Parts: sequence; C-alpha cells; structure tokens
Amino acid sequence: MTMFSCRPARQLIDLAAFQNNIRQVEMLAPDSELMLVIKADGYGHGLIQLAKASCGHDLAVAIPEELEVLLDAKITNRIWVLEGPFGLGCLERSADANVVWVIHSLWQLELLRSRKSSSKLKICLKLDSGMHRLGFDERTLPICIAELDEMKCIDLICTMSHFSESEVADSEYVSSQLLCYTEMLEANGLDGHPRSLANSGAIVLHPQAHHFIVRPGIMLYGALDYSEHLAPSFKAVMTFESAIMSVRVIAEGEGVGYGSEWRAERESTIATISGGYGDGYPRHAPTGTPVAVRVQNNTLVKYAPLVGRVSMDMVTIDITEIVEAEVGDKVEFWGRHVSVNEVARLAGTISYELLCGVSARVPRTYIG
Repeated sequence: MTMFSCRPARQLIDLAAFQNNIRQVEMLAPDSELMLVIKADGYGHGLIQLAKASCGHDLAVAIPEELEVLLDAKITNRIWVLEGPFGLGCLERSADANVVWVIHSLWQLELLRSRKSSSKLKICLKLDSGMHRLGFDERTLPICIAELDEMKCIDLICTMSHFSESEVADSEYVSSQLLCYTEMLEANGLDGHPRSLANSGAIVLHPQAHHFIVRPGIMLYGALDYSEHLAPSFKAVMTFESAIMSVRVIAEGEGVGYGSEWRAERESTIATISGGYGDGYPRHAPTGTPVAVRVQNNTLVKYAPLVGRVSMDMVTIDITEIVEAEVGDKVEFWGRHVSVNEVARLAGTISYELLCGVSARVPRTYIG
C-alpha cells in the first residue's frame, strides 16, 4: 500500500505527444503552413508551455488577454488573435509585436482608424460564409474594403472563414460555405490574398480547404473523435489521474454515494478515488463510465466502472473483479488508457469541455 505525500490528483501534460501531433498535422497538410490553436489556456493544457513546444509554428489565441500572456512570456512566434481587438489599448500594446489581428466587424475598423501610432498592423479579414457568428457578409464586406483602402498603416495578409460542420465527411454545407467564401472574395477583389479555412475537421476530411494556412485545434491534443482511422497516429496529451484512497466491502443491496442511486447486486468491493466534479471530472458521468486502474506497481492496467453519483471531491468505482487493487494504486480518469472522448460522450458533453474544465486545484506536471 502506497502512502501519500500530497493529494494524488494531477494532470500529466506530455509535450512530446503534443509535438507528435503537430508532425501528424504537417503530414496531413504538407502544402500548408500551420497555425496552432492554443486558446483557452491551450485547451486546458497550459498556454505558455504549449507555445514553447510549438516547433516555431504560428499560434492562435482567442482574445487579447491571451496575447498579453504570450507577449509577457517573450514568445516570438507569430500570434493570431481570432476575436480581434476590443479596444485601442490592446492594439497599441501589440504595435511592435509579431501579431495578426483578425477583423470581423465594422466597429473594429473604427478602432484601427482611431490609432495614433503610425506603426503598421497586420490584419486578417474574417468572412461569414455560413457559420453566422462572426465575419463580414455580402453587405458589410464592400464597406470594409472601402474603409481599408483609406488606411495607410494596415497590412492585409490573409482572409479566413470558419466551417460549421467540418467534422462531417462529404458535407454539402462545407461545399456551400466554400462557394460562398470564394464568391465573396472574387466580388470584392480579395481572391489574390492568402486564405485560411481548415480547422481540425477540415484538415482531415476536406483537403480542398487547406489553402495557405490551416488551423489545427482539438487534434493537437489527441482528442480527434470523428476519424477513427487516424486516431492511432495522434496521442493524448493530457492524462488526468489520481489514486485509490479507500477500499471497502459492501453487502448486496447496499447503496453507494449521494441518494444511493447505485445499489450492489452482489457483495462488492468499492474503491473511493480522490477527485470529483470540483476537479473537473464531469458530474453527469453515469454509472459504468470506465476508469483505468494501474495495479502491480503500475505494470498492469485494468478497468473498473464508475458507480454512484460523482461527488465534488471523490468518485467511487467497483473493483470487485480487480482483486489485487489496493489503496495507493493510480487510476486514470482519461488519457492514454481511457479516451476523453468516451468519458465526454457518456457524460453528454464534448472533449473540449472536459479538457478545458480541469480545475486549477489539480496541479500540472509536464513531461516529454
């Protein structure tokens, strides 16, 4: 039995796996440059650490605050800010930095026009080809172009758009968006500019959309769920693990956890694990959700089902069939042995939410 020096719940972030996944994207889109999407604290993996492991590729964040973190960390990669500027302050802060601001709305042109600095800003125009969240459409794009023509300190380096169902093979809507995007470019004299369209789904399933620079996101973290034939090539970057903290035997008919929603159909051995929804494990994960148990000094992996409700700080699993399991044995909520996509599916959510949602009280350890 292992004694603990501290609470065993932790995240292991494998930077070698992250770099392996970058290489896989390079092979899938050999004629395109890469813009690695590391927004939301690197999808919960650590913004600065992933930036340093990025192999020199362009980086993409969502908001100016994430840009600030990277600039303060002296990251020299070119950085794209996907939601663009929200005020003059962030534009002036980036005046001497290697930054591309994505411009999607007419009010952002007012910010560009009101700058006092004469330094040149790199921008990318976002077009709404059918996602209908952000971007210039057929009505506003001509207004945008006319205003940009009057600005001397703007360098338009790219145009982009975003697919709404790129994870669907042979999607008619992807084809429709491609056509809309192309027609808007041609109608406004932008067809000669570099283009960016492909997110993770399009990189895998729609190579006709690769163009100048692709934007891999979830695939970088080994959580590609919609292309099983590629999954073995991509490695899970995050392992969310903990350890067994208690083992007890309960009689047939006895309940486990709040509400006793699960009751033993036989005499059962129940292990309690340190880690729950307060740590980012999904509260709605149902009975039967797999948990990997590493026994015999971590040399053997076996699987046990979650039983009972997930608590804030603990979960319980049925280890009746794992007779060698004991206090101190490591368990994996998701990672190499349990797919985060499987846990997300059972909990009625997506892997993005689980990866981004691991609590700050769960320490990260970087390996590789």
